[in-house]
Order: sequence, then structure tokens, then C-alpha cells
Amino acid sequence: MARIRNLRKTRVLIVDDSAKLREGLTSLCELHSELEVIGTAGDGVEALEAIRNLKPDVVSLDIRMPGMSGIEVLRAIQRDRLTCTPIVLSGMADEIFRKKCLKLGARYVFDKSTELEKYLRALGRSHKTRRTSRGVRPSPGAAASVPPTGVRSTGAASQARVEVRPLLRPGTGALRKIKRNK
Repeated sequence: MARIRNLRKTRVLIVDDSAKLREGLTSLCELHSELEVIGTAGDGVEALEAIRNLKPDVVSLDIRMPGMSGIEVLRAIQRDRLTCTPIVLSGMADEIFRKKCLKLGARYVFDKSTELEKYLRALGRSHKTRRTSRGVRPSPGAAASVPPTGVRSTGAASQARVEVRPLLRPGTGALRKIKRNK
């Protein structure tokens, strides 16, 4: 009798003020069998409510949003000790914001226009680690290391930036193509 492994999907909450981007990211995640989008939110207030109610493994978070910014959401996740793994996907991915996001507990920080492929890989791997009040610790049975993607927070001062080819350059219509192929 063959054994069937029951692999748990990574439960993802997508937070971005652009409805089109939320829809596109949801479509991209649906192409990956290990990812399950359990909800979306258009601002920080909705995000915190969804994090508390839906209990996602991973929160994909934009920085610049109306009302409550992604930075404020990261602060609230840290302050309230919510048990999700924040991954920032933002157009504001310059060095200052990257450092600030990592300091506030983001596991990874990616640029929307150049690091989408790395972002998707990180989403799938993020459920293999669990957050603790002392940092990130591998879950039982999970691989201890996650390959470098974007800028990665490893707890201390170790940070690595990896350049990737642009996937969502303006005018390429990558998200529209994905939607048409569904």
C-alpha cells in the first residue's frame, strides 16, 4: 500500500492597496500547489483584522497604503506577537525601507518590479519556519536554511541581496498574461 503524504499548504494573506495587483498575485499563487490564498486586504486596518481572524502562515505586505501603512502593520504584528510571517512586496524597496522592514520583523523584503519570482519561492518556503519572540526557528522536520532571496532577515546582521531579472517591468503585462491563461 502506497503512503500518501499530506502536505499542508502555506496559507497566504495578500495585502496591497491595488485591487489589480491583489488579483494578479492571487492568480500567481494559485499556479503553485503549495500555496493557498486565504484572503486579501486593501489596507493596514483590514490586514490586521484578517491576520487575527484568518491566522495566515504568511502575510504578503505592501508598504505604501492608505490609512495604515505596511510599516505600521509590521509594528502591530511585532507588538501584538501575532504568529504570521510577514513578507514585504513593495515598490518602495530601497535600502532604507528594506532595513526598516527587516528590523520590524519582516522575513523578506522584495521589490514588486524586479523580484516577483523570488517572492513566490519565499512564500512557499516560509511555512517551514516558525516565528518566535526570539527570532525565526526551523519547524520540526523543515529544512534549516532557506536559500537567499531578495533581502533576507536571518536574525542578526547577516543580509544578502540577490539580483533577479525584472518580471513585472512596466508595459510587459505579465499579470494580464497570467489572467488570460487561466
